[in-house]
Amino acid sequence: MSLLIALTIASAAPVLAWEGGAVVHDGARTIAIGVRSRMEADRIVSETWPIVEGETKGLRRLVIPTSGAATLERGGTVVDMPPAFAVEERAQFAF
Repeated sequence: MSLLIALTIASAAPVLAWEGGAVVHDGARTIAIGVRSRMEADRIVSETWPIVEGETKGLRRLVIPTSGAATLERGGTVVDMPPAFAVEERAQFAF
């Protein structure tokens, strides 16, 4: 029983998560966005969406693993994140 408890505790990685809003300034435009991010032991998942489009229609998702290719998802299409973009995102999350 002690071994089972130890394995359960060891496999339960802490997750840091937050949700909120932000305002992005893009030249002449000001865009209000919703934001939801979580840092897991082996990856970061960050989701944003323009408030005017709503989460269902405007969701954009970044998935940044500790190793391997980071991905971008928009409109249900997943593509590899450009390497320089992945380096910048990892640095922003200190990951």
